[in-house]
Amino acid sequence: MTASQAADTASVLALLPTIDLETTNSTGWQSYIEAMKVFAKDNESFADDFVHPDGWTDVDKVWAVKAWIKNAANRDPSLANVKYLAQQMELGDFQETGIPLIFDAHKNGVDLQHRMLAQIITGLTVTHYVVNLRKDVPSIFAYYDQGKPRTHAEILKVAGYGEISGNLASAIKMQMHYEADCYSATKAKSLGKIAPKMVLDYIIANPQIRIAANLMAGEHRAARTVIAKPDVAVVVCFEILKAHDESVADEFFEEVGSEQREAAARAGEPVAVLQAELEADLNSRDPMARHNVLALVIKAFNAWIKQEPVKKLALRVNEPFPRVWGKVEVMAAAKAAE
Repeated sequence: MTASQAADTASVLALLPTIDLETTNSTGWQSYIEAMKVFAKDNESFADDFVHPDGWTDVDKVWAVKAWIKNAANRDPSLANVKYLAQQMELGDFQETGIPLIFDAHKNGVDLQHRMLAQIITGLTVTHYVVNLRKDVPSIFAYYDQGKPRTHAEILKVAGYGEISGNLASAIKMQMHYEADCYSATKAKSLGKIAPKMVLDYIIANPQIRIAANLMAGEHRAARTVIAKPDVAVVVCFEILKAHDESVADEFFEEVGSEQREAAARAGEPVAVLQAELEADLNSRDPMARHNVLALVIKAFNAWIKQEPVKKLALRVNEPFPRVWGKVEVMAAAKAAE
């Protein structure tokens, strides 16, 4: 590239619309896409020299911009999908799977726009496989994206996690939100689209969550029935395993799964109060959100481990989302009560 060509390239790239994927909303995204369409139309000549032979290609920002300019009629890009792809690229986890960038017989892009947008926004270079179609296929866009995406549960099942894969996948996603402080009394912030590989990586790095899922699907099935939300039960079990050990988890969930008397609830026994409130919630016309059930079970465990009676289990509006108390917190509470 000559100095003059480099200057021309820099001047065109300087005209690119910009966006912050973390803070934008759907309105901001739509405005960005409209601006990108205008940019493509105004700078068509920038892609006049664009060549893209078949095969593995290191795609940089300039290549991605030219591909965007040559992008043919397509559906409107999805913010969630671009964020998902950009995250993979930024983590260095966008793999060479062989899923191609596809151009039609007229050299227009027909299956590439989400990946190109992610690269334009991040500015990162990623290796793709490029395919140029040999003949003109009318309405070719109707033939793409017809496959059924693999769910997180299916990914775990293929990886060998068996029949607990569904509950395990749901629990891992809830655990990720819990660890990222996405929950409060009034709302649950979304982490956005979670890559299946991230779910698989999580269980590899945290094998105890599989133990928790097996415990709740097996010997503590009665407790899971009381809690009624399998992902909540697994997350609480996993947190107890991390903070204490399996014997503490066994003792707590055996009590949760056992029949408690009304007198116990009136006396403020945490597990009995929890059972009564979860039963009432099951029969409610306006049941609690899953993360609020998680908060109640954690608060019940904390009161149970501290041997502290409770009248009611609730998460106040301004109260921090509860965390499972470990041995240090229990010892500190015991010392403060002396």
